[in-house]
Amino acid sequence: MTMLPKSDMEILSQEITDEDGHYRLRTGLRVRYLTISVGTFDDDTVCRPYLLIPNLPDLPDSSWTTMSISRDENGSLTSVTSMDPLPEIRTAWHEQHVDVLTLESTRLFVTNFIQLFSIFDVDAKSLG
Repeated sequence: MTMLPKSDMEILSQEITDEDGHYRLRTGLRVRYLTISVGTFDDDTVCRPYLLIPNLPDLPDSSWTTMSISRDENGSLTSVTSMDPLPEIRTAWHEQHVDVLTLESTRLFVTNFIQLFSIFDVDAKSLG
């Protein structure tokens, strides 16, 4: 079975609770959903996509929509995939639709925190 290249993966959104983490993952032109049980990875890894993606198990290049990832009693990663259809958006709030998977990334912002403070005229250098 062919596996998805990790170099072509991007975490689109994440929500982490005390029980598990929920991730929306772009793989090529598909969006998939991951649920990762608490304790599967350390806190730094689950909060940082650039650390999480390399630590994910190999993801099959098939038509799965969701995957649950955890560790078994021996500490090995386990995963279960599902091909259940996801709920659709039935009510559009705007008549113009954009397929976000076809948009090209042009620039990555890594200074969002400092830019936020600059809006409020706080000197970023004074933050330490």
